[in-house]
Amino acid sequence: MIRFSCKCGHKFELPDEEAGGMVQCDKCGLLNDIPLHQDLAAITEDGTYKLDAPPVLDNPEAAAELIYVYTRGARDLFGDEKDMRTTDEELNEAKGEMIPIDEPVRANIPRYDPETGELIDELDLASPRKYAPDAASIPMAKRTLAYATGTAHREPSMVRGLPRMFTPPNLAVMGAIFLMHVFLWPLQFVVSAGIFFLGIGIPPVLLALASHYGNVIEDMGPFEKDDFPRPLRDIEIYGDIWMPFCNVFGSLLICYFPLMPLAIVLATQENLPPAVPIFLMAIVAGLGTFIFPAILLTLIGSGTPVNLRPDRVMKVIGRCGAAYFYTTVVWIAAGFTYLWGFVGSSIAVAAAMNFTPGNHWYLRWRILVPMILVAIVLTHYFCYCVAMLYRKHHDEFPWVLQRHIPTTAKRVVAPPNRPPRKPRPIHIKPR
Repeated sequence: MIRFSCKCGHKFELPDEEAGGMVQCDKCGLLNDIPLHQDLAAITEDGTYKLDAPPVLDNPEAAAELIYVYTRGARDLFGDEKDMRTTDEELNEAKGEMIPIDEPVRANIPRYDPETGELIDELDLASPRKYAPDAASIPMAKRTLAYATGTAHREPSMVRGLPRMFTPPNLAVMGAIFLMHVFLWPLQFVVSAGIFFLGIGIPPVLLALASHYGNVIEDMGPFEKDDFPRPLRDIEIYGDIWMPFCNVFGSLLICYFPLMPLAIVLATQENLPPAVPIFLMAIVAGLGTFIFPAILLTLIGSGTPVNLRPDRVMKVIGRCGAAYFYTTVVWIAAGFTYLWGFVGSSIAVAAAMNFTPGNHWYLRWRILVPMILVAIVLTHYFCYCVAMLYRKHHDEFPWVLQRHIPTTAKRVVAPPNRPPRKPRPIHIKPR
């Protein structure tokens, strides 16, 4: 049985197997260590451990010296300073003479580390040229990404884009557009035969063709992709079909719709020479052809018809420079071949049903099919040129709704040397 007391006086009687454990006092709640049998003799009745007698110092002077050294503070028990070394201020006040020490200056004095006390040995340094490594023998990291070499890191341009159009992915896209044209021929044939309800399939195909060319400009211009998008892209009704169609068809309508009322007006004039209507129609058509790339670039690039203001369109043409005239020439070639191939194939289909007399050489299929292929390639190249104009000059275009321009008024701070304003006198009317 283990018997011991808590500090509050409560007595514990515990079995021997609980020695070395802990027990909580029921009286004061203190947690007590249960002593071992050999520790019971060192515990007093109040629960504390007995201490041995303090050591007796034989030399009182040594004890006083220890007390003097190890007590805290800069002064001893009598209030005197412990550090009795002469300070620099006291030496300056004494105004004594410097006594030179006649000791020879020894060379090669060993030096020791002030912290560790280790001897510091001097090391002989070799010439850097003697052990300099050969620059050719130093291993250097090599490029691991294949697309970072060759012509891939060059910036795209109108000249470099022409051969890139004939890569397999781009050829597959242009081949799909050609098949869409081929799909139009049987529809035109049955419509020419009198089955008019099948003509409802022609407008969706034309809409898909126009939206595809708008997607080409958007992907390779604002989105900065290097290949043509697949037809109808992600088949999103608004973003991939309707909006690109509106941009392309709206540009054609703005540039070439004035030809129709002009032709009607000229047809009503009987006294005009034949050359005058042709001249006026050519001027209007040429003006529309010249501004068509800028109109198309503005609608697709800026995303809002607000930027179609004439002065902004002319500034777009001016910012593009000579590249714009090159794009216009490409559009003239693409538009001419497309008009020839598309209208000519429609006439050839109608001629097959004997609706038009004769069969001229320029309406033969061996001419029309290659013409449509050339028109598809040139139109894709024209879209690529418009996209390159956007990439290189879109930061210079005077378009609105492109970036945030703060319009808050700046706070005006008075200059520091300005004299304070005199307070106004306050007049109080007597009641």
